[in-house]
Amino acid sequence: MSLEKIYYKVTEGYAPNKMLLQLFKENHSLNISSAMDIGCGAGRDTCFLIKRGAKVVAIDKENTKEIIINKLSEDELGRLEFVQGDILNYNFKKYDLINAMNSLSFISKEDFNKVWEKITNSINKEGYFIRKLFWQRR
Repeated sequence: MSLEKIYYKVTEGYAPNKMLLQLFKENHSLNISSAMDIGCGAGRDTCFLIKRGAKVVAIDKENTKEIIINKLSEDELGRLEFVQGDILNYNFKKYDLINAMNSLSFISKEDFNKVWEKITNSINKEGYFIRKLFWQRR
């Protein structure tokens, strides 16, 4: 079993990341209708957002779709777009929230600025960007 698969198996039951939970706790009326989860892994944050009504684009280099869809109801599955692949090749849209908890550190120096530009251009006005140990409103 690969290290990635072991990691996904270990983390699939984890709670959503603390920053995401804190954002929703501090903003009780927060309405996130569209989100992107970069490096979604086993889908803990993806599922959290979907269960709160967001349509989520979940991207990971590994095929973790089965892990994620097993956590969602039939209705919730309609709000999931899973993409297996490299974030560099994905055509970003506009999102109310972009989550990148454990993924940006894996992007090469040469590609980081391209990804960063995609992220910053894709967050809706008044939207949110969450990364490890940090969240901010645009």
